[in-house]
Amino acid sequence: MKTRYNPNEEVYVYVISNKTIVNPETKNSLTKIGRTNKKNPEDRINSMNKETPVPQNFDINGIVKTNAPNVVEKTVHKYFENEHFNKEYFKVNPKKAVETVKSISEYVEQHSFCLPDTSCDIPEGEETFLPKGDYEFANYPFTPFSDAVYVPEQDDCPKELDKDTWKKIAFNLN
Repeated sequence: MKTRYNPNEEVYVYVISNKTIVNPETKNSLTKIGRTNKKNPEDRINSMNKETPVPQNFDINGIVKTNAPNVVEKTVHKYFENEHFNKEYFKVNPKKAVETVKSISEYVEQHSFCLPDTSCDIPEGEETFLPKGDYEFANYPFTPFSDAVYVPEQDDCPKELDKDTWKKIAFNLN
């Protein structure tokens, strides 16, 4: 059975930039936030250097190993949606992007979760979380991209992230 959170999985979320890929309005470099399941994540970036017709190679700003790459990548993209440029490119400082990926990855690992087609232990007491659809939770009570009914405490936020921005994506506040 598959799980979206697999402690044994080696998948990476990477943050890269290229001085030749810029926001036409500000002329600042854009930051690409993506994921790869290659054993050596630099291989993915090297393949992009060969496949992408840019005069300079990508700079690797950060690579974060994560057990829930889909959730981490989507949550980071959602967190930076106001800075979204195109596809996986964002108008955000690469250092800030790396810190955000690390913070959200740590948060996800501390709040792991299972989907209906998974097999993972549900700690005692966790079954009181109210699933919607076929979700079953194990320590991960929430994701902005699930149909979860359970909502965490309003002050529960990954470290060093802007709480107001986090609340908007976590609780769908406008």
